[in-house]
Amino acid sequence: MQPEAVAVQVDHVSREFIARKRRALALRDVSVTVREREVVGIVGPTGCGKTTLLNLIAGFDTPTSGLIRVYGKQFLGPGPDRGFIFQQPNLFPWLSVRENVAFAVRYGRDLPALAGTRQHLMARTDALIEEVGLSNALHLFPHQISGGMKSRAALARVLLASPAVLLMDEPFAALDAQTRIQMHTLLLHLLRSGEMKTVVLITHDVEEALVLCDRIYILSSSPGQVVAEYVVPFGRPREYSDVARRAEFVELKFEVLGRLEVYGDAGGVR
Repeated sequence: MQPEAVAVQVDHVSREFIARKRRALALRDVSVTVREREVVGIVGPTGCGKTTLLNLIAGFDTPTSGLIRVYGKQFLGPGPDRGFIFQQPNLFPWLSVRENVAFAVRYGRDLPALAGTRQHLMARTDALIEEVGLSNALHLFPHQISGGMKSRAALARVLLASPAVLLMDEPFAALDAQTRIQMHTLLLHLLRSGEMKTVVLITHDVEEALVLCDRIYILSSSPGQVVAEYVVPFGRPREYSDVARRAEFVELKFEVLGRLEVYGDAGGVR
């Protein structure tokens, strides 16, 4: 069996910021590999540079040193090959759920046009809305739906553009525990159906990382450095209820939490 292609290669990347004539190193010599059809989690303490790393992969920022490639190519700025899910859904309040989902593909530049007509686009939009469980909210506006429903709409909006790599920046951190579990179940369904392929997930929730990811990188406190890598020993397809009750899940959770405690103190690695 042929190994999957490398989708994202972060190669010895550092990022330094200068504020008020003072230098602040956010990331130091970070190397991360994400293979095609793999879900990779980046976990670390608050302020370790997780979001900075994701912004670099997205093209919102550039490294101070090192290289980042997507399918072997360097890039200048954001591109349609990388979809981004922010911490907040960021829906347009004056558009319905259906119009929000279709917006990026309908009006965005440099996006590969869906084959066919507007009718085809809206049919695909409606199919994705149904897939994420929002058919009953098709014509509602953001102020009329819950936080979990907004997250589903934001996810469908990005998936409609069919990005090669999906970047997720703590997308469920603001949700309550029950809704977060529902979103995990939805993501596992989308991974199983093929709607989601290669994913880089930033999270501070170890359980979330273990349920969703194939591998996990742990960053130290600032400046963020890769201090550990874990292979998650649960195959695919997987179900949330099955994974979360396994003894290996609990053991690995506490092992990762222990590693975070060691490397999460202010001042970096010890």
